[in-house]
Amino acid sequence: KSAANGKSAANGKSAANGKEGAIYSNGHSEHDPDLHSQLRQLEDENEELRKELGNEKMRVKQLQKLQVEAAQANHREFEAKKREASALRELEEAKSYVARRHTFALNEKAELLQKIQGLEKQLQEARDREVALNLEAQEANEARADVSIEQEDFKKEADHWRKDAAEQASRLKSAEQRLHQLEQRKLEDKVKIKALAEQLQAAVDNGFVEDGQPDAKRPVSRPAPKQKAKASTEKNPQLVDSPPAKEMQR
Repeated sequence: KSAANGKSAANGKSAANGKEGAIYSNGHSEHDPDLHSQLRQLEDENEELRKELGNEKMRVKQLQKLQVEAAQANHREFEAKKREASALRELEEAKSYVARRHTFALNEKAELLQKIQGLEKQLQEARDREVALNLEAQEANEARADVSIEQEDFKKEADHWRKDAAEQASRLKSAEQRLHQLEQRKLEDKVKIKALAEQLQAAVDNGFVEDGQPDAKRPVSRPAPKQKAKASTEKNPQLVDSPPAKEMQR
């Protein structure tokens, strides 16, 4: 618009100058006062046109400056939009990264919670096993105490039975020795009785003793063994009637 106004002002100025030249070229006219007034009017218009032209030139310069500033502003706006788009893209990427990170954190948290639950379950099982082992150990200690008491009782009984067996064995040994002695005495007594019987038979055969005569004389030297044997038999009657050793063992 200012350019068009400048152009119209330039055209008006050139038209005024042409008109003024035409008036001066025609020389003096019949109507001089009208010419002077027209010239003055034209000069005023010309002055106004010059002012308008100057204003238009200033406006043109301002317009050019504004165009440059507008271009710079457009460029800055473009750069700002570009930076805004980049910032928006980075923001979206950041949001996506944060969302992925949040999802990963949730998954990791869920896994950690599962691990914690598993560890708590294992800990509870370990505690239960520990309690069971403590109970078993307590029962084992009680059983061991009972077993030790029973072992002591068995040991005492074994010592008693061992001592009793040793006493019985010593008694049996002494009884066997006594039996052996009695058998030896029995054999000796049998030999003595046999010898006395032979002596008595020899005395009867020699006529020192008669059958059926209790008052018959006997030699002084012979009755002594008989009396001795009779005394030993009266002192130990078991020597004659005692059973053999084999029957005793039966």
